[in-house]
Amino acid sequence: MRYNYKYAMPVDRKVLEYDFESDDSVDDIPEFLKLMRSVDEHTFYKIADEVNSFVGGLWNNIDSQFGINLRDREKLLPIFQEYHRISESFSYIPAEIYRGVYLPSVYGNILEETFGDMIGTVNLKKHKKIGKIFEGLAYGLRSWSNDQNIARGFASYGRGERIMFVLMPQEGDVVLDGNALIELTKSIEDRNEDIPFPVDEDEYIVYLKNPKIVHAYKQQDYDRSYWVVIVEEG
Repeated sequence: MRYNYKYAMPVDRKVLEYDFESDDSVDDIPEFLKLMRSVDEHTFYKIADEVNSFVGGLWNNIDSQFGINLRDREKLLPIFQEYHRISESFSYIPAEIYRGVYLPSVYGNILEETFGDMIGTVNLKKHKKIGKIFEGLAYGLRSWSNDQNIARGFASYGRGERIMFVLMPQEGDVVLDGNALIELTKSIEDRNEDIPFPVDEDEYIVYLKNPKIVHAYKQQDYDRSYWVVIVEEG
């Protein structure tokens, strides 16, 4: 049987050229989705270990180039939506959340070549190519945090320029509050010990279908600089 998935705007082909291959277990997503739809908050304990292990295997290993790749990422959207339904009574969405990334090597030094060593606000209307790059890095099903330090840490992993996105989420932007799922999972550990968490503490799964850049500026952070990019759903 073929399953239909909803996709956001296309990923930049330059980025996809360096993407890894998804694990074969991605094909099992529809079966796990069916399983999740059969439970609620009070019966989740029956499937928590099995489902959390499966989703964590795909989602938590992305930085190690294993699990689910960028091309397939949105196949997990209905899974996270079901997690939200099941854990909604524990959920709280903060006023601001953050996502830290570094500029992928496929873009070279385009930010430095365009803006040099300048610090401060940039006019992206005059630099539409840069705006499109920022939008591409923000779009889709992504991991965000309510902790700026966590976001800045992720932005420091690579060699490219550091970028921290800031989102003031509107209704529907946040697909899953990771803390809510963790709290629910902990509440049932008396029944099933050592149930894994498929997400991290302070992690928020966000789905932006049409991100638009509101504001962008570069600021100094001790001996290094980083970009702060305010984004919203278009």
